[in-house]
Amino acid sequence: MTNPIPGRITSEIWNFWLESKKIITGVRLGGIYAFKSGYHSSRDENEKYWPGNYSITLSYDKEGPSWAASAIDLTMSDGEMRKRTSYLQKAADTNDPRMSAVRSFYGTIDSRNVLGRIRRSNTGSFDKNTSDASHLWHIHISFFRKYSNNWTMLSRVLSVLKGENLTEYVDRTGDIDLIGLQEGNSGQGVKAVQALIRYTGRKINGELIEVDGKWGPVTSKFLLAVRHYVGSGVNSANVLTGWAFAQLVLAVIKYQAEKLFNSLFNKKKEELVKDVLAQVKSAPPSDQQVLNAVRDYVNQNKEILFRDAIQDYLTENKEKFQGPPGPVADEIIIRVKTEDVS
Repeated sequence: MTNPIPGRITSEIWNFWLESKKIITGVRLGGIYAFKSGYHSSRDENEKYWPGNYSITLSYDKEGPSWAASAIDLTMSDGEMRKRTSYLQKAADTNDPRMSAVRSFYGTIDSRNVLGRIRRSNTGSFDKNTSDASHLWHIHISFFRKYSNNWTMLSRVLSVLKGENLTEYVDRTGDIDLIGLQEGNSGQGVKAVQALIRYTGRKINGELIEVDGKWGPVTSKFLLAVRHYVGSGVNSANVLTGWAFAQLVLAVIKYQAEKLFNSLFNKKKEELVKDVLAQVKSAPPSDQQVLNAVRDYVNQNKEILFRDAIQDYLTENKEKFQGPPGPVADEIIIRVKTEDVS
């Protein structure tokens, strides 16, 4: 089958339909382009006929082909509806990074109630939503217009519809965004996050993080330590959000720069110590320098030195002070013993 409206449907979204036929038994195309407000129509048409429509307000919807639709409806049996919708629901509710191209979707997991999820921002998490009863027999998926001609991003959504988990997808393709990974994920993407954490030098109980490709509570604790290292005040870090990723990169740079600085500083410090010692050995202080140093010391400690001198004199000449006791002798002895030499 060839693309029937290449001026309204990108080859990538048409390919999404062709690949869907290979993985969903009995699926039929419910529609891609339609002249109505929303993602089934182009940005150009929405701006002209339905200005302010929700499908053209976010920045990701102001990018991509302005002439193209950015949604698809897939009609299928009740069993397939429940199965494929459940795959999308799980991926959305766990912030699966393969869903980054999706603005919203609607379907059903019980053949009685419509289940939907929608993003309110470009990169936010999915909120619960619902729609009309037609979504009991067809799944609707809206893509951010930015990605309507990006096969890499669309193929990730196709992987979710296929029923692959994130680890299987990464192992098969080697492709994944680090942003969006979270506690419970595993695979090469998690290894990359753990390796970056290790490069920040953060330790827990004196140990660096183990790079095992499994994101559990320990990895979350390490990521939290990394974020605190660069000044973040968050209380948990079980998802690699955009901010967390930026702070992780900053932490790597900060730690590696500190390592380099400390290495250079210690080397310079050792060189300075060697230089000073060499100069002292080769040029001992002069008599005048010694006298100046003694004078400075005496000036700073003259009261202590004066008291010590009196006590030494009294001790050395105690016979001279042995006479009949009297008020003057008693006063001298008392004031010396109490360190009162005023």
